[in-house]
Amino acid sequence: MKKILLNLAALTLAAPALAQEIAPTMAPSPNAAEAGAPRPHRAVGIVTDQAVEAAMAANAYCAAMPKNYHVTTLVTDSAAVPIALISYDNGAQITQRIAMGKAQLVVKYKMRSTDGVAKAKADTAFAAELAANPLILVARPGGNPIMMGDQLVGTISVSGTPDGHDDDCAMAGLAKIKDKLKLIQ
Repeated sequence: MKKILLNLAALTLAAPALAQEIAPTMAPSPNAAEAGAPRPHRAVGIVTDQAVEAAMAANAYCAAMPKNYHVTTLVTDSAAVPIALISYDNGAQITQRIAMGKAQLVVKYKMRSTDGVAKAKADTAFAAELAANPLILVARPGGNPIMMGDQLVGTISVSGTPDGHDDDCAMAGLAKIKDKLKLIQ
């Protein structure tokens, strides 16, 4: 019993240190060759203030739900490069990576990630293709295209509602900006 209590005390003291470990989110820092290479501008996408506005609106929508979800919203350009990534207070770290996977699916397959979920259930070859892509792995709902007419100009992805409201939150964020979209090119 004494050993168990000592182990519990040690874990309790170590927990803050373990929580401080750096969690990988997007990609590693650039190597020397990448750092010295030309730096092209990001792809076509919405302006930064609209990306932040959409992300904040999506997070607020989720937080206002009865279960007070603490989600991450990612808004990207048309190549799935992040413009705004906002994790609500105490949002889980992994939600950032999950949101990125949703954005990658939207850009690569030109479909909502919810449609990707349905397609993966019906098409094992598609599911295997997703599983083989380390940027996606599995289709999850909550990733949506940002369109201007027929042109994909970005994505909005939400992650963090374990019972399936990611898509609702993403659509609330998109609704906040859809009638006033401005592009940076």
